[in-house]
Amino acid sequence: MPTGFRLLQVNARLYSSSLVDGHPWDERGKPPAKGFQQRRYPFHKLLDTADASVITLQECDWEDVLRKDLLPYLTKSTGHEWLQAHRGKVGVAWDSHKWMGAELGQWDMPNGTEDPRRFVLTQLTSHSTGGQFYVGSWHAGVHFKGEQAARRGQARFIMARLAELGLGQLGGAAVAIAGDINDAPTYPSAGVRTEFRKGGLLDIRTRLPEDDVDGDTLATHHGYRPTKADGRWLDEIVTSRAIRLRSCENMLTDPTHRFPNATDHNALLLRGEF
Repeated sequence: MPTGFRLLQVNARLYSSSLVDGHPWDERGKPPAKGFQQRRYPFHKLLDTADASVITLQECDWEDVLRKDLLPYLTKSTGHEWLQAHRGKVGVAWDSHKWMGAELGQWDMPNGTEDPRRFVLTQLTSHSTGGQFYVGSWHAGVHFKGEQAARRGQARFIMARLAELGLGQLGGAAVAIAGDINDAPTYPSAGVRTEFRKGGLLDIRTRLPEDDVDGDTLATHHGYRPTKADGRWLDEIVTSRAIRLRSCENMLTDPTHRFPNATDHNALLLRGEF
């Protein structure tokens, strides 16, 4: 019996006490063209609309935002307890009614001369089918000399950790690694997607036809401005062939769309089964 899933990937840009780009989480700010509002509400609406059972997050304050706000909100809105595994501001959250979760590891990854970047890997087992789903979350390095080489190294680091856990050539394992990869598809010969392909993990637009990707030509980072139609996905979900992808939606959170200023990244909602 196949195991279906809905996985939401989003760089949440959520901090509890500091103003980030003038867009606070628990204080009132004035986002462009939208007047006074709190980012909490459009972010909650995003979660409700996505209706995902697994969420990968980056730039999320795990103590004050996830533990005190998002997990309780998800638990109340779905009627099921939500659990999580994280390292720093990177992690995975899941609906415990649908999945039995276990953290397989959390690592600091080399990041050139900058502070390490984080990678978290979980094993989720479906309560209804017994199917096992390996989900990872990471945030790649950016804004320093040698950043592209560092990101490629981080992708290789992730593949090495999978190999150590017996998920090397992946075989029949259902693996999804999601994150803010800070690497646009304009680097086809040297980007992190190429490193993942070498290990058998393929990006969404390589696996799905255009008709099955809503928003494939739109960027995933908008910086609180209208989303550009340049196809630059700084966010990505790479998957093993054991997963059959059904569709993906680039859920727009810029000031002009359904979830205004929920975060400075659009979210990716992936639907599939294994």
